Amino acid sequence: MSPLRLKGRFANAKQINRKKNQLASIARRNLSKEDEAVSSEPCIDGRRIVEPAVLAEQMWCNACQLPLSFRTAEKEIRHGLSSTFKVRCHKCTLLYSVKTSKEHTNPNTFNPVQDVNCKAAVG
Repeated sequence: MSPLRLKGRFANAKQINRKKNQLASIARRNLSKEDEAVSSEPCIDGRRIVEPAVLAEQMWCNACQLPLSFRTAEKEIRHGLSSTFKVRCHKCTLLYSVKTSKEHTNPNTFNPVQDVNCKAAVG
């Protein structure tokens, strides 16, 4: 029996089987992600309060310099009146976080706070 090798190094059958299982798992996970992305139902519905300048600034792909589209939005995270959308670039498939409002850091808790929520609370 010839010695088994993995990446040019000697390996036993258990190590090689573990690597094969990892690769198969990654392939299955990638296929399921593609199926989720093809979903025809939109994840965005309803009305939002947005700051157009903030939104327009973030709706560009930094890698391929193309505009992002809400048609490729995958997830929405709500923060009171503000939202953060997870938008995927249709060309390079990078995932971007697009915020609908500016945010600042709370000096007491050091947590990010959306400006629109503070302005609504103050009046």
